[in-house]
Amino acid sequence: MVDVNTLTLNGVVHKQYRYKDLTCPTVLSLCDCEALEADTFEDLVLYFKKKDIVNALGDVHDGDEILLTLIGKLIDGVTEIEGSDCVLIVDKRDDNSSDGSGHKKKWKKKRRHGYDDDSSSDDWGKE
Repeated sequence: MVDVNTLTLNGVVHKQYRYKDLTCPTVLSLCDCEALEADTFEDLVLYFKKKDIVNALGDVHDGDEILLTLIGKLIDGVTEIEGSDCVLIVDKRDDNSSDGSGHKKKWKKKRRHGYDDDSSSDDWGKE
């Protein structure tokens, strides 16, 4: 069993987590993508502050493929775990909002019933 409190994504600590059946394991190679159905097993979903992930990624541009690495430990406190996968950076901004760094000048996320400007890992890229 994973010790959720030890998990980091590219050095970023998650802000919260939950368990939900979202998908099943893939047999594709690293950085290949496919949409898969739920498999009746609970998946660990980690939520991160968007600004922390953006800062960890550094300078990115539309079309960049970035390797993300999740590290942590099992509940025995000794056994280390590591997993990696790729994300594709997709620029969905208006052309005039770019500052050349690959990041938005301002976050334009609507506040909804107490939610803050942070984003979760399962809604990245949605605005």
